[in-house]
Amino acid sequence: MDDLMKERPATIQDIDNLRQELLSKLASKEEIKKLATKEEIKKLATQESLDNLAAIVFQQQHQMSLLETKEDANKKFDLVMSAIDGLAKNIENHYIELKSGDSTFRRHERQLENHEDRIKVLEGNA
Repeated sequence: MDDLMKERPATIQDIDNLRQELLSKLASKEEIKKLATKEEIKKLATQESLDNLAAIVFQQQHQMSLLETKEDANKKFDLVMSAIDGLAKNIENHYIELKSGDSTFRRHERQLENHEDRIKVLEGNA
């Protein structure tokens, strides 16, 4: 029908056809009455049911307020990552000191062996 409207203006017959099509899709009074009566609707919306619904909504709102927002989680994550960075830096510094001390220890060990060898030679000559 959209293509037809682009080609020419609507005629009275087109409007009548559209009206009939729309009216055929509407529910009749009988069909509407079958859905629910006023008494049935009143039974569905009692004060007790509304109070229960309000309590459920309140509980859901309370539970939602307890959940962390993404921003809160990001702040905590940043704090944890900063702490981890500090620990990693300390570990790196200790590793460097260990390697430096190890190198110094080896140098001293070689020097001590050298001294022992020289002392043996001197004692042997004496």
